[in-house]
Amino acid sequence: MKAIFYITGKQGTGKTALVQQLRDSVEINMGLINLSVVRMVDTGYDFENIAITTQVFDQELHDEIKATAKKNEFYFFSINF
Repeated sequence: MKAIFYITGKQGTGKTALVQQLRDSVEINMGLINLSVVRMVDTGYDFENIAITTQVFDQELHDEIKATAKKNEFYFFSINF
């Protein structure tokens, strides 16, 4: 199973830092090394970071990332396939 993670929001809200934190957390705590930001899209007003991993994160980590995103006024969601 794979998952695509979307993090979107206004410029300067900490999206890139969250993606790096997510990558570090996954590599250290779960032993995964294949999570990476594969594209950053400038949409004029918002930026979008897209990360792909081959495994779905556990619900606790997912909820923690979502709470961080909400606190920083941007959005996080994932699509599993």
